[in-house]
Amino acid sequence: MTAVCVSEEALLHATDRELDRLFRTSPVGELPAGPADGTALVAPGSGLTANLARLAAWHGVFSPDGQSLVTQLGPVRSMEAFVEPGPSWVDARECVVLDYSGTSLLARGVRGELRRVAPELCLGVMWLFRRRVGWFLLRMAG
Repeated sequence: MTAVCVSEEALLHATDRELDRLFRTSPVGELPAGPADGTALVAPGSGLTANLARLAAWHGVFSPDGQSLVTQLGPVRSMEAFVEPGPSWVDARECVVLDYSGTSLLARGVRGELRRVAPELCLGVMWLFRRRVGWFLLRMAG
């Protein structure tokens, strides 16, 4: 299965249902490596996402082997996650799992899942204590 190749602009205006459908039909892709910029998709479909997206942005760096991620919120190095392929809690198909449970006391209930929607763009779903709480985008450095 190959990536659908949607634009970031389209995702900023997508509804929750459209994001869910896209995530379910997108491939896992390879493990990310290197720097990435993330954007939270706030209130999908409400018209607020595109306006608030830059306020909910973060930066992270995946290790060269793609097995860990250090996130950064502003100037503060914040959390580290283990990264590995695994089954998605959305549909049990393979995704890239960002697991904070063993690396961060503050974020122990956080799990992210990624699927590739364009060559340098991943759509992610965020979980908090096994409840889906939102969507995000990751732009990989080209």
